[in-house]
Amino acid sequence: MSNFSDELRRPLVEEREAVLESILCDERLGLCLRVRAAIRVEMRLLGQLAAPAVAVYLLNYILSMATQIFSGHIGNLDLAAASLGNNGIQIFAYGLLVSQIQH
Repeated sequence: MSNFSDELRRPLVEEREAVLESILCDERLGLCLRVRAAIRVEMRLLGQLAAPAVAVYLLNYILSMATQIFSGHIGNLDLAAASLGNNGIQIFAYGLLVSQIQH
């Protein structure tokens, strides 16, 4: 179990930092090739870090959109209530997230 917790505490950037540094310091490659390789390494890392957040935002947006579409078919008052409810829940969730980050 300690190996798993040690793995969680290890920064994700360390390995990529060494690879990125070796690419940028390699004088055998031309500047253009070094920059392309460095961009590839950085994009792979950013993809790993940002993909879960992008998926959550897309799913949240689709859920809100579907709720509003179905509520719009019922009536104007129901659409307004669903929109206010969705926005209220999203603001509450964002506030909860921010409060957890600050602690």
